[in-house]
Amino acid sequence: RCRGEAGAARLAAWYAEMASFVKQLAPRQLLAAGSEGLYSPPPDSNSIAAAFTQVNAGRPPNHLAGMNKTECNRLNPTEWYLHEGVSFMRDSASPDIDLATYHLHDSDWTPDASSDLTMAFVRRFISAHARQAMAALKKPLLLEEFSAVGTQREELYKAATELVMSTPVHAGMHVWQLTLDDLHLDSAKPKSIAVGRESDAGVVAILRQHAKDMAITAQQLPRRGDAPHEPPVSRAALLQAQPGTEARASPAQTETAGARPPGG
Repeated sequence: RCRGEAGAARLAAWYAEMASFVKQLAPRQLLAAGSEGLYSPPPDSNSIAAAFTQVNAGRPPNHLAGMNKTECNRLNPTEWYLHEGVSFMRDSASPDIDLATYHLHDSDWTPDASSDLTMAFVRRFISAHARQAMAALKKPLLLEEFSAVGTQREELYKAATELVMSTPVHAGMHVWQLTLDDLHLDSAKPKSIAVGRESDAGVVAILRQHAKDMAITAQQLPRRGDAPHEPPVSRAALLQAQPGTEARASPAQTETAGARPPGG
């Protein structure tokens, strides 16, 4: 993060500069910004141009500069995140960045929300990123960190895995954080999921099935250089088409159909 309008410009320029530098050293290395995927309005055009010029990062991504304040507020957890300088589309726009990333931690970002509002936010946040990665960035998408706590923890994990499965632009998701047993240093933290701990059994079962479904469908996705599925096919649809395989990840009620970019 880099607070303020000037900070937002510097952050975008830094991503572009570092991505270009790494690609010069390792052209075949897949790169991501590691962004939290929050939203902030576009910086003043002069400030972002100056930031890119200062680090010799090329032309700023004006066509993906961001959304207005109203649109950002609709997608962000709270208005506070407007000022953190992070922009999902702007920070992932560099051609040297291969895949877009975002995070989602309901207990950190919506700690006082009701159960209904938390579920609505999780669905809206995942769906918006899938839509923008497909339509604007045209890059594969990774839900790089996901956690949920509280009484509806299992429902939130189930919703997230179904949304990832039902939007082809998603390359996958990582959870925060999975441990092997209660002896792990961080296992007592609310976000942790310990394999073998009775209270976590439901979430572990959801994640185990999700990993199995992702592995099954990965064999049917187009490889780099292959023609993409036309029309785009979600992992959930591929799973349902598997002979003798019971489709457990039904298409979620999303706002977007998504699409896996060619060669993604």
